[in-house]
Amino acid sequence: MSDKPENDDKLAKALELMPEEERKMYDGFPDFLKETYLRTKLISMEDQAKSVAELIHNEIIPKGMPHPEQLKFAFAPFPTELTRTSPFFPMSFQEMKNREYIRDMVIAQHSWGQIKYRGPKLSTYDEDILMALLAILNETRNRYATEVDGELTYTYKGPLLPILKLKGTEQPGKDHYEQAIEAFKLMTSAAFELTVNKRTPRGKRATSKVFFTNLVSGGLWDPEKKELTVSVNPYFYQCFAAGNVTMIDVLIRASLKSPIAKSLYRFMQSHRDPRWAGHFLTLAAALNLDLELRPSKLKERLNTAIKELIKENLLVKDSMIKDDIVTLNRVEEGKRLAASLKSSKKKIPHKK
Repeated sequence: MSDKPENDDKLAKALELMPEEERKMYDGFPDFLKETYLRTKLISMEDQAKSVAELIHNEIIPKGMPHPEQLKFAFAPFPTELTRTSPFFPMSFQEMKNREYIRDMVIAQHSWGQIKYRGPKLSTYDEDILMALLAILNETRNRYATEVDGELTYTYKGPLLPILKLKGTEQPGKDHYEQAIEAFKLMTSAAFELTVNKRTPRGKRATSKVFFTNLVSGGLWDPEKKELTVSVNPYFYQCFAAGNVTMIDVLIRASLKSPIAKSLYRFMQSHRDPRWAGHFLTLAAALNLDLELRPSKLKERLNTAIKELIKENLLVKDSMIKDDIVTLNRVEEGKRLAASLKSSKKKIPHKK
């Protein structure tokens, strides 16, 4: 793209009105980024996010990446990068009262760059709430990344009850509502940073661009009406969730009792190969277990989670820990869907 866009009066005008200092910065951009930058001067935050996401995906999503599948209501499109190394931890209620602050936790490291997390230590409960929200946003569009009435849906407005029910709380009380609102508040401070690398003329890697966003842009809670307005950050939704996603069945996840079992289910769903094997410490780290615990205690907790997934027909019975090696074998798709149907006998909550 030339410095003065041809056949586009609006972009040319944006360039003409650009302050001198900003123009100097703009002149240093690579050509492919200049048009994107100019368009951010003209369009809404949602459209900016979509434009930036397209830029990111063109650079880092491998060619041939399958498009997200047709979704059903109970499924949440969850960024695959957050299913294997995650800022969500199995935590006790006491730990949730005194949260650590995490700085620059590396979520993923690739040849194209890395993803880091900074913010409060999030719990599996917070993850449940986020997944329920994503599933409900999915319902409003019926198919992931399609438009309804010409606009993408980033905001849920309505009763909090459907989110709580999708999480598995059938008859919530005051404490449940307060805990859910607290989770959304925490996610406004949950920041992700995506760094994209480039190759220098000498073939070395150097930082090309840094994108950063939080999980939730903000919200409004009316405790009298028990109504919620909450917005997923468009940059998170587009840049992280609109690329490579893992479909998480929130009804199946809600049926799991143990936070570690929920994390294990998330971990296994992210792999194309139904069979995974590795050292128990590798799995424990992926599920954010406390690695300072005795090995026997870690194995005990992992075994309990594995048995729960076997009981729920999500892992095959030969899944086990033998010596120090964990072998996990996911139930084949047809049988897994049967398990989903069994969980779906509960009435699926819809917005009124």
